[in-house]
Amino acid sequence: MKTKPVEASLKSEAVEAPVLTTEEVLTIMRKKITGSFDLVEYNLRVINKTNGFMGLYHALTTVVKVNGATRVDHFFLKAKPLKHSPQYEFLVESNHFQKELTMYGKIIPRMKTGKNQARWSAECYLTRDDLIVMEDLSALRYAMPEKYAPFDYNHCAVLLQTLARLHSGSFVIEDKLKSEGKTLFEVYGHVLDEPLFNGSDISRRYRASCVLGTRSLIDLLRDELTEEQRAEFKERVEPWCDNFPAILSPSTKYRNVICHRDLWANNMMLKYDESGNPQHCCLIDLQFARYGTPAIDCVISLHLITDRETRDKHGESLLRVYHRTFEEELRNAGLDARDCLEWSTFLKSCEETKPTALVYAILNQPVTMLDPDTCSEQFAASPELLNESLYNDRSALVCGQFLSVQPYRERITEALLEAYELLPNYVASQL
Repeated sequence: MKTKPVEASLKSEAVEAPVLTTEEVLTIMRKKITGSFDLVEYNLRVINKTNGFMGLYHALTTVVKVNGATRVDHFFLKAKPLKHSPQYEFLVESNHFQKELTMYGKIIPRMKTGKNQARWSAECYLTRDDLIVMEDLSALRYAMPEKYAPFDYNHCAVLLQTLARLHSGSFVIEDKLKSEGKTLFEVYGHVLDEPLFNGSDISRRYRASCVLGTRSLIDLLRDELTEEQRAEFKERVEPWCDNFPAILSPSTKYRNVICHRDLWANNMMLKYDESGNPQHCCLIDLQFARYGTPAIDCVISLHLITDRETRDKHGESLLRVYHRTFEEELRNAGLDARDCLEWSTFLKSCEETKPTALVYAILNQPVTMLDPDTCSEQFAASPELLNESLYNDRSALVCGQFLSVQPYRERITEALLEAYELLPNYVASQL
């Protein structure tokens, strides 16, 4: 292989150059291209000023010569936030970045069987303690869906097919480890624990903030619920919130798998055909990955991405789409789905997970549904605003959005009213 060392052109004030060395770029291209090539140049740029909540986002463009022809490739880089940023303390204490590094660098490669597997994530080309380099899905015509628009049946089906590929890959790893006398949780349990709703101090502060925000939003449902109904609802929600870490723990009743655990619209990208129909989905932002039942991903995601009408009308049909894909993926890997996740058992686990999904939605959607400008201001502008939004009283923030942003108000109102109608009183036996 011929190579021509060149230096990156870095023009961002937010990054200390060079983020990538020339040798690292060559390593990436050796994984991308089979055979010899000449590296002509590469360019690294910051994607936007605020970047992501969990890291700094960059775009890498490479130009190479292969057999005399010019080839251009595009990559996406996710780096740790800068140490002086408001996100850094949260990231370090919660171990989010290390979890994602392990997923891309160690776990996903072990899911592969060498057979004709449909993928569920972006291809990763380089991991470093502070950096992940993967293919740029947007350059492959994937797009992030609009978070305020509830998914229709076809969008939900494509997502659930993707989830089936992730979860079946978990059983592939289990099967490989079994031959070594190990279990998946023994090997990767240290990075597959619950990342947010756990017993840590930062988790308790976050959960308390969630509760305060949700209670304040319930108080705004004056046209929908009486004062007595609002008071009873808040009292009913409280013990579910207090016990959420236990509720989200790995099941002792059902088989557990590697779950994404944070599947709302901004954590997936979809590819469409010429008619605008969704054809494929890739999951992104794996920093919340954890060990849990398949139902945790399937049921919670349906409560975060679509509306109640779609869930009520197509819920079981969508779960069948998931299970058929799950069976097919395991069959391709030489495994029998009946030994891993039988249909009736899966359906029962989904029914039992519905209260968890109701609570998850009313705790998390008030933040995930914030309008983009507000997200940038609250999460990237200053440590004080970030701290107030995530760990103190977020009531003013979420109530302000509820009163001023109609799509926000519609999604939050539906989630709250569904929980009011369907959420049972909490008892420990429901775990």
